[in-house]
Amino acid sequence: MQAVKSGFSKIKSVFEEIVLYWKHPRPGEYVSYKEIAMLSVGRLAQYLIVQFSIGFSVGTAFAGSTLKKSSAKN
Repeated sequence: MQAVKSGFSKIKSVFEEIVLYWKHPRPGEYVSYKEIAMLSVGRLAQYLIVQFSIGFSVGTAFAGSTLKKSSAKN
């Protein structure tokens, strides 16, 4: 039971820290949690765009030959 309370108190303290330093960085740091979250979402979106564009363009002959993936059966 004590371990559960300890776990909840750690989660609560992390959540309070994120709320406290959401807009302004923690003393001694340069980036706030909001900027970290926005950069992470942007990087994920960039990764997904690249993956979808490669995945959908393999059907064309030029992209298939460039990536050495042919959709046509030889």
